[in-house]
Amino acid sequence: MPMKSHVHRAKFAITTHHLEKRMNCRVTKIAECIFACTAVIFLGTASQDAIAQESSNLPFMNPQLSPEQRATDLVHRMTLAEKATQMQNNSAEVPRLKIPAYEWWSEALHGVINDGITAYPEPVGLAATFDAPGIHTMAAQIGIEGRIKHVQNLREGHTGIMGGLDFWSPNLNIFRDPRWGQGQKTYGEDPFLTGAWALLT
Repeated sequence: MPMKSHVHRAKFAITTHHLEKRMNCRVTKIAECIFACTAVIFLGTASQDAIAQESSNLPFMNPQLSPEQRATDLVHRMTLAEKATQMQNNSAEVPRLKIPAYEWWSEALHGVINDGITAYPEPVGLAATFDAPGIHTMAAQIGIEGRIKHVQNLREGHTGIMGGLDFWSPNLNIFRDPRWGQGQKTYGEDPFLTGAWALLT
């Protein structure tokens, strides 16, 4: 009986040693994996910072390149945090890349929403005119006034809402239900007419 007990203890010791060895091996592998992941993150951040270096002659600042090439270069240079600040209407400044703050929220549904501009009838009324040349002329005039107001805003240092050069217009929703309460902002319920007016504006 004592002999069997001794053998049993020896087998248990071997099994325990084997388990400890396997456990140590797994812990080592986990530690190596954590270290590798940390290194990848660190190197990725470092390379992003290196890619996003400041320079006055970066490709995205070169007007000779296509808009697609410039945009690709700019986005490639931005860090993830910088990209996140651009995902809203009040885009933050990125001084490192000489990108100024910009406000995307400007409206020109029936005239630029700003002081001293021409105000036209609401879109549902414009659609009722069926005057394609007139609508196109109006859209061109709104574009000119929008640029004028933008230059004035820049001179005055106004970069907030209604100060940008991008306008939320036209509204091409099809007016289906009066309970919406915004029907006057559309060209009505006719998809063909709305599509034609969209091409004019």
